[in-house]
Amino acid sequence: MGLRVQLSLWVGLLIAVIIAGLAYTVYRHERAVLQEGLEARGTSLTQMFARFLVDPVLKQDLTQMQNLIEEGRQNHLYDYAYVIDTEGNFLAHTVPGLVGNRLADSPYIYRLGIPRSLLRDSLSKDRAVLGFIEEARRADRERRVLRQRILVNWRRWMDFSTAVSLAHDQDLGAFLRVGFDERDQVDKVVQATQERLAWLFVPALLMGILICTFLAGHIVRPIRLVVDNVRHIASGEYGQFIDVDSPRELSVLADSVNQMSSEIRERINEIGEANSKLDRRVYELQVLYEVSKQMNFKSYSPELLSYLLDTTQDALNACWGSIMLLDEETDNLQTQIVRGASWDSEKATQIPVGEGIAGYVFARGEPVISNLGSLDPRFSSLPGQNREFERQIRQLICVPLLADDRPIGVINVINKRDGSEFDENDLRLFTALASQAARSLENARLYGETIRESKTGLYIPSYFQARVNDEITNARRFEEEFSIVMADVDFFKKVNDVHGHLIGDEVLIRVARFIKETIRESIDVACRFGGDVFSILLPRTDREGALSFSERLRSRTENKSEDTDKGLPQVTMSLGTATYPGSGNSYESLVEAADKHLYTSKKNGRNQVTG
Repeated sequence: MGLRVQLSLWVGLLIAVIIAGLAYTVYRHERAVLQEGLEARGTSLTQMFARFLVDPVLKQDLTQMQNLIEEGRQNHLYDYAYVIDTEGNFLAHTVPGLVGNRLADSPYIYRLGIPRSLLRDSLSKDRAVLGFIEEARRADRERRVLRQRILVNWRRWMDFSTAVSLAHDQDLGAFLRVGFDERDQVDKVVQATQERLAWLFVPALLMGILICTFLAGHIVRPIRLVVDNVRHIASGEYGQFIDVDSPRELSVLADSVNQMSSEIRERINEIGEANSKLDRRVYELQVLYEVSKQMNFKSYSPELLSYLLDTTQDALNACWGSIMLLDEETDNLQTQIVRGASWDSEKATQIPVGEGIAGYVFARGEPVISNLGSLDPRFSSLPGQNREFERQIRQLICVPLLADDRPIGVINVINKRDGSEFDENDLRLFTALASQAARSLENARLYGETIRESKTGLYIPSYFQARVNDEITNARRFEEEFSIVMADVDFFKKVNDVHGHLIGDEVLIRVARFIKETIRESIDVACRFGGDVFSILLPRTDREGALSFSERLRSRTENKSEDTDKGLPQVTMSLGTATYPGSGNSYESLVEAADKHLYTSKKNGRNQVTG
């Protein structure tokens, strides 16, 4: 908001405050005067009418009383009036239909000024009427009129009451009550005065604002030019300069502003570059912190690989990505997971070390950034891969996964989502992420080796026990069932005695493979319990489900265990199941129940399931 506008507004506001204060003062004064006048008029009018009513009251001439107060209302001397006797009965009034009724029984009793909440029954109403009459007598004896303000139907009334008497110490047994509507007597008059003031002061206000605006424009025009230029500088426009043809002081100010604009432009450029670098460093630290925090809670599994690739892809704003790990049996890079592309993973799972950009990065242990994509000479087409897909590769970064300076795989990200090229900042962040990912993968792999049995790849008994105890806690909390299975290879000692221990080990490895093929991946837990005994945890599985699983495993072992090429004989399995909580509510009781059922299977002829 400009100085001229502010000056105009402040002066206008000052004038408005003065006018408003003056209007309020006039309003308060006029209202007070009108109310005092109404009180004086009401007091004298009530006393005068009380004297007029003495004779009709003495004669009990109800018609004359009614004519007197009705004539007063028609002449607009008051808004309502009524006369009552000492029992609270209406003698005359300005409301039709009340003669002969009692004040206590009429809807006008609240005009006594008594809260309705106190008038709950006839007795309290009668007491209220008698209290009013006594107060009117006391006021008459004190040579005054009983006056009060009341609120009826959201309208304010000024009410006057007195006794009808020959003298102040005599009582004829009647009382006069007169009321005035303050809205007609006071509010409308005050409102008319305020309207006249508004018509008088609004032109004065507008004239003051116009004069102030003219003076402000003449004074602040040169300053406004300087302010406008400063505003442009604040908004980032540093190329504008001003030439003020004004007194010397403003010319010097304009030159200083021009010089300041040039210096600020240089400093802003320097700060912008520094901030960009700092923002990038902060972003990299945030990403690395989140990755390190999350990876501590993920095991060596497809979940960990998916998290690594998704995080890397988002951090580098890339469209596609993949993780390749070394297959030690084939000595090739094998694609483990792909994101964001129609990659044919079946045809592109094996990449020889040293071939293509991925093989080159793995062999040399050095990252590669290529903004040529598939046109890079080091890029190698994969056999059977979709050529149209490869032509869509415009930029890529490939970074090795190094665990203790030993490559275990590579991570690739392809094509930026905004179409820009990868730069050194992307490569630096990518390398840091890859280093963290390699350590996490290696740590997860080592942890997996500590909880798995080396020969079969199944879990060790201590891990199995811990998982069963966890499942007991969950099942108890959510009121669920789960089962465990104990399995034993039939006549395994005979296999060792007849075929030798090497063949026996191969039989155990094959049986472990059958178990892995039968269980639910990432849900069930299979363990080599000891020797030729295996145990399986089946979460959220009831007794029928455990028996069905065991039968599938038994049938698969019986039908697929024999391999004449490798000299492996046919073997069978005996199995026993136990279900929480029916079979037991602790690890020991469940294992004991499943073991008893396994013994029953062996006792009844082997190659069967008991549960």
